Amino acid sequence: MLHDIDTLPPTQGTASRHRWTSDEKRRLLAIVKQCRQSSTGPVVWPDVQERFKHRSLIACREVYYKIKRQQATRVDGDDRKPQRQKYTTVEIQKLYELVRKYGEHSWTKVAQEMEAATGISRHKGVYLSIWNSTLCPKAQSAPPWTAERTERLQELVGQHGPDPVFLAYKFFPEYTPYIIKARIARLRQPTVDKQDH
Repeated sequence: MLHDIDTLPPTQGTASRHRWTSDEKRRLLAIVKQCRQSSTGPVVWPDVQERFKHRSLIACREVYYKIKRQQATRVDGDDRKPQRQKYTTVEIQKLYELVRKYGEHSWTKVAQEMEAATGISRHKGVYLSIWNSTLCPKAQSAPPWTAERTERLQELVGQHGPDPVFLAYKFFPEYTPYIIKARIARLRQPTVDKQDH
């Protein structure tokens, strides 16, 4: 409740760089919830910062998103430090829902609603990339890279250049351009197996 939040000790010190206490983090989560324009709407960060006189608006945002990422990646019932992962399960589930809602060409709206729903801020291009490289139907049904396919890709890159859109359209219709691009990048690493298992 609001009165319980406000009775917590205020932030000590005058610099935003001081470590956040557990009480401050708990208070931040509760205040952010109150300062949303709706249950899934954007956060009014100036209102949040007003409640943390010795913290900057940027510091409040960064700590909040860090907490939400940790919560999203923590295994249920495990209080150990959560393992880092590139995308959280919460994000992936929400991304499927938003692509069904908006289609595959409204990534600005997708990114805005993803931040509102998950508390994780990413550029719209990040969601475009993960969708087309991993989650879309064509990516889900793409065959594994064999040695033969890999060698063929290397030959074609040598002949036509590394344009993934051209290569996917002309020679590899079973893959999305994002998959082609990722494979080319992987092949340019110092060591890589020609066949993925």
